[in-house]
Amino acid sequence: MTAYHFVLLRYVHNASAGEFANIGVVMWLPESRALHWKIHDRYARLSSFFQGFDGASYRQMTKA
Repeated sequence: MTAYHFVLLRYVHNASAGEFANIGVVMWLPESRALHWKIHDRYARLSSFFQGFDGASYRQMTKA
């Protein structure tokens, strides 16, 4: 079995509201020293969750 560590990536629109949406995952495999990630750049779901969401800026951020 391969050991790994992972963390979920969250988009937080307003920190004081405590609301977030999971947008991706990063996984580290220490034995092979490999880093894998998957980040969703689609934002229709986020637009429906958060008032005033800027989809173009979000897509730029996920590509960076």
